Amino acid sequence: MAVRVLVSRQFDADSVEAAKASFKSLSDAGWAVLVDASDVSVSPAPPPAVVNKPAEGLLVDEIVEKHGITLTEIGKIVGVTAGCLSNYRAGRFRASRSVLCRLRRLANQDSIGAKKAVSRRIVRKLTDDQCLDIAVRNSSGESQVSLAKEFGISRSRVTRILERLEA
Repeated sequence: MAVRVLVSRQFDADSVEAAKASFKSLSDAGWAVLVDASDVSVSPAPPPAVVNKPAEGLLVDEIVEKHGITLTEIGKIVGVTAGCLSNYRAGRFRASRSVLCRLRRLANQDSIGAKKAVSRRIVRKLTDDQCLDIAVRNSSGESQVSLAKEFGISRSRVTRILERLEA
């Protein structure tokens, strides 16, 4: 608020008392300080500074709001950690072009497509029974490629399972 002081000069002060306090040294020296607050109008507080979020942060916010999936799930789809996504949201880091493209693609998908992407990228763990089934069927002559297709894993994963069970 503006406060008019004796010489009709305006000073910015929060209150009449603040204006008087700013001239305390004058009044201590014996000067008469008259503060006229008759035409003081309260001005609205300035709006808070708007921090421009980078594109990554806006995209992550949009994905969370639109699809209702967690940062961990988004990270698994996009290929980064949840901590990186938090840093993107806060504007501390910038994403690479490839990550930014994946975020845009995910933001443009409908909710069903996003849920499918989540289920597709989350690594599926096989149970011990499934691993034993793979070993038995492979020893009976079934190929690793056909087992991998059936269980939804890679052929190299089938090999690792068989090696682990042989050891």
